[in-house]
Amino acid sequence: MPQGLQIFDEHGNNVLDTNSRTIKILGKFDYNPSVQTITSPLFLTESSFFIVTPQFRYDDVDLKVTFQGSTCTVRNTKKFFPKTIYVGVY
Repeated sequence: MPQGLQIFDEHGNNVLDTNSRTIKILGKFDYNPSVQTITSPLFLTESSFFIVTPQFRYDDVDLKVTFQGSTCTVRNTKKFFPKTIYVGVY
């Protein structure tokens, strides 16, 4: 029986499954309008992810999270966006 975190998209595809690997949270952003980055060598060798809380519809906000090489960039252009973003690997 699975014990880890599993996240599925709107089509039922599993997009995150921590049952086979350990999850590592590398950064937490309490969000304000800005660009923030976090760098870790783990982004190069493991599967990257981000979680936003409280839940929201990703296409309704001006939030962009990108992973390029060993750097994660979080961009927010809304003035009022009271969310917390967790960035990690598994």
